[in-house]
Amino acid sequence: MKSWMTLCSASVLVFSVSCTDEANDLTGLVEQSPVSGVAAGQSRPVDISFSRANLDEFAELGIADVSLFVYRKDSLIYGRNYSVDDEKIQIELPLGEELQTFAIANVDRIERTDSLSKTVIHLDESAQKEVYVSDIVSFTSDNSQPSLSLELKRVVGRAVLQPIEDVDALQSQTWFDRIGVTFTNVGTAYKVAEGKCVAQRDIVVSARKENGYSVSVYSFPTENAETEEEASLSPTAVSLEYYKNNALVNRTLGELKANVYFTASKSYNILLPVLEEGYLEKPLDADGVSRSDAGYPHVFSVVESEF
Repeated sequence: MKSWMTLCSASVLVFSVSCTDEANDLTGLVEQSPVSGVAAGQSRPVDISFSRANLDEFAELGIADVSLFVYRKDSLIYGRNYSVDDEKIQIELPLGEELQTFAIANVDRIERTDSLSKTVIHLDESAQKEVYVSDIVSFTSDNSQPSLSLELKRVVGRAVLQPIEDVDALQSQTWFDRIGVTFTNVGTAYKVAEGKCVAQRDIVVSARKENGYSVSVYSFPTENAETEEEASLSPTAVSLEYYKNNALVNRTLGELKANVYFTASKSYNILLPVLEEGYLEKPLDADGVSRSDAGYPHVFSVVESEF
């Protein structure tokens, strides 16, 4: 068995909150209007206005909406989905209550929103979306606070598989036309109230010629933590399967121990010679590029940066 070696700016979005009756229902959530039974004069509007600059940034990322939730104690009293085009939002809330609110964007699925302490958000199936979540903000629904400002922050990190070969070497080889890349232990579920990852799973994505055989995934934070429960989160590794015409032709000998623990807004570039025979179960075909031909070192590296 060959020996394996591993070497080894957050964008902030801000909006002010104010909700309207014109917002669309939140996908996957039963729309929750203000608490029933509130008599006239016993409620008050809370305004929220969106920063045009931040909305433009969402638009650049293809994020179409923001979801807002309001809780009294631990129970949901309001949950709606708002288009990023809604610069002003206004919601009616019960007067004089101690409430809590948060907002999310670009989430694929959200569960148990009826209870703030149990609300969990999930990445999309292929872990390709940047997720944004605000802090949980406490406020009193009275005349002292007619409006709120919520700041959405990116809560995912990113792992990128980046071949070290030059473009010509990758484009000219003919023994594969697709690489199935498995990123192990990606953080795919996040508990909002606790601000931590609560589930991991393996994600398989396809790296193709048109993208230079580079591919990436996002993950909720999995960095080492102090508590025993949080420390049980596992690091991410990668493995590769090479295909030609959808037939498996080669694979890496095993997982490449990148030992990545994700931090929000940090990118982990896994630099790997994908044409290096030393990583593969089978020697390359005659028309492939062998290690001796290319002179690639038998090592990959992980380079960290912010995004």
